[in-house]
Amino acid sequence: ANYTREGLEFIAIDDKNDKDEVLIKLLKELKENTGALKINGGNTRCGIIFTTTVDGGKGCYMLSTYLSSELNADIRYFSGRPPTDVKKENKGNRKIFDEYKKQTQNDFKDNKYSLLAATNAFGMGINKGNVHYTIHYGIPSSIEALYQEGGRAGRDKTKFIKDKAKCY
Repeated sequence: ANYTREGLEFIAIDDKNDKDEVLIKLLKELKENTGALKINGGNTRCGIIFTTTVDGGKGCYMLSTYLSSELNADIRYFSGRPPTDVKKENKGNRKIFDEYKKQTQNDFKDNKYSLLAATNAFGMGINKGNVHYTIHYGIPSSIEALYQEGGRAGRDKTKFIKDKAKCY
């Protein structure tokens, strides 16, 4: 079997031990050069940032909050379990979190926002055609996971003939 995805380009970035600064710079470049972070219906250039954890400074929850503020954009998070802060806020009521998750997924599908910070809990079975880039904010558990998560981009082959989807 041939697993080559012609519409994907994998790019390694040296973060020089300042992951956040490099990420902000990259997202600003994508915004300027490709129109990323703008909402434009089916032509929205969506992206997914994969984190290895929900909580902590490198988790999807804190990252979405930080990036929303830094880039003045609606950037949401998605995880399999509620972040500790959210769990406390909701007094352990799982239903509130499950509703948030469902809404987040539906809004992403409907292009109501363009960038999602997520753990690998997001994406199995997601076939969203206009994901133009993926970013790994942490090292995935395996090469297969890297390829699987990166491969969330570039699904609509007609959109990525001339310009490949980028997997950072």
